[in-house]
Parts: sequence; structure tokens; C-alpha cells
Amino acid sequence: MRPPIVLPRNIHYARLPLMIAIGLAASVSRAAVDDDGVYEFGIEWIVDYRDADDLPLCDDDADSVDNVLSGKGWTKVFKKGNGDANVSHWKSDKESDYVDKVDLALFRGHGTKSWDWKFLKDLHGPMFREPKWYDTSDYRLTPGEAYQRYGDKDAEWIAFGCCKALTDGGGGYWAAAFKGAHLILGYETNATHAAYASTWVDLMVSNNAGDPAKRVGYSWFVACDNTQANGNVARIVGENASMINDFLWGQSVGPQADPVVDQYYTRWDHKKGDPITVPAMNRPAAAQTNLPYYEVTPRSITPEYVQQLAAYMGVTGTLVHDPADRMYYIGTPARYLRVSEVEGIEFGRPSDLWRSFTSAPALPPLPDAMMTVYSFLASCAGCDLLPPDATISEARFSDTQATIEQLPDDTFVVIEEYPTYIQVNYPRQINGFPVVGPGGTCMGYVGQGNQVVGFTRAWRPYRYAGDVTILPEQEVRDLFDTYGDKVTVSGVPDAEELVITAASLGYYEHGFHRDQTYIIPVYLLFVDCLIAGSVESSDVVFVPAASRFLPPIAQIADPLDGWRFAAGESVTLEGSAIHGQPEYDYSWSSDLDGFLGDGTPLVVGLTAGTHSITLRVTDSAGGVGEASVTIEVGVSAGSDFDDDGDVDLTDFAHFQTCFNGPNRPYAQSDCADADPDHDRDVDLSDFALFQGCFNGPNRPPACL
Repeated sequence: MRPPIVLPRNIHYARLPLMIAIGLAASVSRAAVDDDGVYEFGIEWIVDYRDADDLPLCDDDADSVDNVLSGKGWTKVFKKGNGDANVSHWKSDKESDYVDKVDLALFRGHGTKSWDWKFLKDLHGPMFREPKWYDTSDYRLTPGEAYQRYGDKDAEWIAFGCCKALTDGGGGYWAAAFKGAHLILGYETNATHAAYASTWVDLMVSNNAGDPAKRVGYSWFVACDNTQANGNVARIVGENASMINDFLWGQSVGPQADPVVDQYYTRWDHKKGDPITVPAMNRPAAAQTNLPYYEVTPRSITPEYVQQLAAYMGVTGTLVHDPADRMYYIGTPARYLRVSEVEGIEFGRPSDLWRSFTSAPALPPLPDAMMTVYSFLASCAGCDLLPPDATISEARFSDTQATIEQLPDDTFVVIEEYPTYIQVNYPRQINGFPVVGPGGTCMGYVGQGNQVVGFTRAWRPYRYAGDVTILPEQEVRDLFDTYGDKVTVSGVPDAEELVITAASLGYYEHGFHRDQTYIIPVYLLFVDCLIAGSVESSDVVFVPAASRFLPPIAQIADPLDGWRFAAGESVTLEGSAIHGQPEYDYSWSSDLDGFLGDGTPLVVGLTAGTHSITLRVTDSAGGVGEASVTIEVGVSAGSDFDDDGDVDLTDFAHFQTCFNGPNRPYAQSDCADADPDHDRDVDLSDFALFQGCFNGPNRPPACL
């Protein structure tokens, strides 16, 4: 597919200043809320033409669209065919069946070219039933007749199921019809007579958990692939680039907010068979209560399959199999191939990928690189390189190098900076959500001469395993703020402070050659990385979205961090766990005394010294969580807070700071040592113990 292009719309030159002013004054971006609270559609179709060829599938296609949308709760405002279909419905707001009174309007029939009196040229548009010889009524719709008419009332999507409706001016003449509508969908080329409208609508609605709703624009392009002849080009024009993210009302999150009308529009083209680069289902983190999770079903990797891949990729050498590592390898220093029995394929040409250049390499344009990778993945029959649900998301220049020059004063100056290859990404989606993590994208690398110089893919097969309850977003934010990397599946970036700025939902997949039992729903937490209070960078961390997939979080109730115990005093160890999969096993250890025992609570005696006490929790799925506290046993008197061998006014100052009365939390985080009776407050009973130790400076504590 060709990348989206942002172009100025075609506006009647004689009224350009006035029309821009009117468009901006009348246009306010509205939230995505249906204006009348009812999802409405209208269809007009022509089967029987008098002079042009008949189109016998148009009425069947219209009926199928009607059945699908009506079955999803939409209201049919009109469905008119042959002589009842009227061009005036598409250009006059005085008509009761005016297309701008419905959310989705579809025309099925022929396209034609006729004179447009606004733009003063022949332009293409839908062709209604030709009149009889004595009837002079209009039967052709041109862009000028619909100028700034679509979207002022209700319309979001106008679909022209006919030939060449959007061929003129890059679709810009029809883009001039926007006045709040989101997308106009049609064809740049001829369109094969087929039931593509019903295919389009069926893709846009969710039929079951395994068949989620697809976006409006993406579905139009898939329908092109499924129904059109080779060479046909589907075209979509949108008020702006975000309109391609629309879902139908009632599906997923619905459409984008109504756009502001300006002098620009965005165009997307898709030629049958080319990769589809517009998004399919990627959804933000709307409130979810349950989501499916999926069991990984490992592929069966055979030596014959690896040899087939090697032959296709031009890799030579002796095939080596390491059964312990579950890995196949074949290659030379120039080219290699690794195929994991765990999961994944990795192909590379090291001398092209990681070489040092003295000048900029001759890299192809990004669209050419995208097509090269697509052809590389799709052309190997039986290789299973291109996943059936993959769509190109982006191509970008990567691995910047530079040519530098040394000056006479031994300093250096950069002469030229340049990328050394192009990375083409195929992101994965499951159940309408992005798959994140190292395995969430397969990547192709294109070097000089538009040659594929590398490829890596995980993309594990899976099957439905069940549903899980999704934790509320705020609870997951709080978990991350409290426990940090203990609750992530991918670690955290290195920073003094991480501040969550946004969140969304997705699924997580490990990368190449990593064991994985389930593909699970996760929260994507977008974070700013702060150093010395300033944002240095931004990143994203992944936290399981369901309690059962979180690691068990160990919590130590007793003792608290900082508590002090007398020599020989028994210490009660008590802990618990949350999340993970119950039941839990508890194990206690000390860095001084080693293993202390299993279970909770556990009463132990500890040797004198400073102990780091660790609770290790193992859940029923083998997940592990740990927590630790530091306590002192018999090191010094319980009230010698500064450990200088006496209990004096310096120690009293600390106690006074911590004193907060009975049944109240510690006044500050370092007050656990001022609670010698270990009842989680600092009150008069603790003061009595302190007073029993007070003996002044440079004198042994009275309580020793």
C-alpha cells in the first residue's frame, strides 16, 4: 500500500478565501458521540441500467449490508434501488432520504464522468439510472454538487461502490465535500463487480471473541483484496490522518472525534495484493472487565524446514542442531540462519548489517523498502515467514553512522551523518489489541541495493485458553508505583524517578528463543524518566493486567524494617502474599543465619547482629516474589538510636520526633526503632522503655 499523503483539497478557485473562512468558522471538533443517539445507515443501488451493463450483484450486496448492520442494532433509514434511487438524495438537504442524515451511506452501481459546473471540468462520481429519452432529470453525481455537504448533520462515512469515483485530483475534488464527515471511500481505478460492500461491513463488526471488529478504512482495503481483480486500487480520503482510526458506532471505541474542517485532507491508496499499512484494530485502554488469554502452541521445527528456509535465503553451510539449547544453526560469516525450536527465526548478513561505512550507502526510498520486505516474506511458499494477520506499520532509517574529519588541533568535526539500513516493522495484534514486548513485531532490514540483509520474527501460534478479569487501571498504576520492577514483565528503565503519563492495554510476547506458556493481557504504562527532577527520556513498561499473571507479591507484616530486638528475644516472622496464583508457599531466611524455616507465622531465635530477613513466596504456578526487612538483634541498647554506646539527649531528640501517641502510625519512615514494644506506634509505653535506658552521654545505657 502507498503511504498516506496529506494534500490541499480542491476548492473552487473563485471562492477560495470565502470558503476557507466559512469552513473554519462553522467547524468545531466534536467528541465521538452520535448526534441523535441512533446508529443509522442508508443504501442506494442500481442493478438495471438502460444503456450501461446491468450489475446483478448490487441488490444482493445491499441486502447483505442491511442484514449485517440491522443485526447489530443499526437503524435503516432508507434502502432504495433502481428507479427509486435518486441522485438528489446525495446533494440536497431538503430530501427526506438525504445521505447526511445517516451515519453511513453506501452507493452501489456504476461510476461515470460528467461535467461539473462548480469545478468547470469533467469529473467522476456515481451514476444513477439513466433517464428515458424524454426525461431530462440529472442522474450523475459530481463532487461540486456535494460541495461541503457531508457531515454537517450526521454522516461519518460515505462509500462509493463504483468505478473511479475518487480518481480525479487524488480524490481531492470529493474531499471538498467534507463538512464534518470523516471518510469517503471508493476506488481510484475500475472496481470489479463483486459483493465487496457486504465484505467491508462484515469486517467492521464483531461477530465473536475470535473475530473482533476492524477499523472502517482497514476493512475497505481488505475487501479490495478479497473481491477485486489484480491491479485495482482502492482509495480513501479523510478530513485528517486520524480518521483512518475510526471504528463503527457500537464497535470497540467507535469513531474518532469529529474533525475540524480546513483546507487539507489525507489520502490512502491500496493496490490489491500490496501490504495493508493502515491500522486494523489497535485500541486504547478503554474500561475492560474481562479479556481472553491465549496458550502458546509451539511449532514443530524439522531439519527439512530449516534447510528450506536456508535455501530460500541463500544461506549455505552445515546444518547444526543443538538439542540441549533447542536451536538449529546454519551459515557462514557472510550469511547465517538460526531457527529456534522454542520460537523464532533469525536471518542476517552481518557484513551488510554491521559494517562501517565511509560514506552514505545507497538506500532505497522507504516505500520501495517496504515492498522489498513484503516480497521477501510472501514469496517463499510453505516457509511461513509472513504471518497472515501481519500489516506493515512503519519503515524507518536506522543505525546512524557518521563521517568525521580530524582537524589540526586534534579535534573532530562531523562531515556527514547517514543511516546504514532501513528497518521495516510488522506489528502484531491479538483480539484488537497491540502485541508488545520483543516478540510483538517481526522486523525486516533492507540495505544497499534494496536487498534484505536481516530478518527476525517470533510470532508464536496460540489458541484460546480462557478469560481473565482485568484489574482497574488505577490499581495497576498504584502497584507499579509501590513495587516497581517486581510487577513488570520486562524490567524498568534506569532513572531516579518514573512518572506514569498514560496507560493502555495490549498483549505481551517474549522475543526470540524465550519460553512462554501464555500470551497475556498487559497494561502499557508510558513513563517519563526523571533525573534530578528533569525529564531525560520517555519509555514504556509492561505490567500484567490480570491478578493471576502478576508475580506473587510478598509482604512482611512482622518484623517491620528497623525494629530492634534484645539478645535472646524471640522474633515472630509473619508474611502474606497477593496476586499470582494461590496457594502460596512461604520460606524465610537471614543473611546471617541462613535458612530459618517455612510457613507463616514462624517464631525464631536469631544470633546477635544486623539481619536482612527475606521472605520468599512461591505460588502454585511457580511464580516467585520476595520481600526483605533489616532488623537488629542484641547489637546495642534498644534506645541507642545513634549507636554511640549511650542513651542521651541526642537519642531523646529522635524519640521525641517519632512520638505520636497510641494507635497512630509512625510519624516518619525511620521511626520503627523508636517502637521497642513492636506494637506499631510510638507512645508512652515506648517512652517508659526509653526512660529505663536513659543514662546520659558517655555512660553505658541503664538498661544493659
